[in-house]
Amino acid sequence: MVYNLISRPSLRGARCENDGGLLVERDDDAEAVVLRRLDAFEATSAPLFDYYRGRDFHRIDGDRALDSVAAELLEVAAGDALCMNAQADAATTSRVLCA
Repeated sequence: MVYNLISRPSLRGARCENDGGLLVERDDDAEAVVLRRLDAFEATSAPLFDYYRGRDFHRIDGDRALDSVAAELLEVAAGDALCMNAQADAATTSRVLCA
């Protein structure tokens, strides 16, 4: 069993509900350590977000149900495949613009 101090504390306090063993909090789970990690992530990720934000990429919200994300990914991939086929077919005749 995995316990959480906020949403799933042990009903036996500092003891495991299954075997009575002493529960411990890891040093790297301390709030200060987690906050430091989040700050480091934001500092190192911000340049990447800025770089890709200004480019012509598909934006897909991954904070949705798996089926919704998968359906949108397949839709984008199908559209890109159609666009690439149209570009290949038109290469000898005219230019094709795909957004």
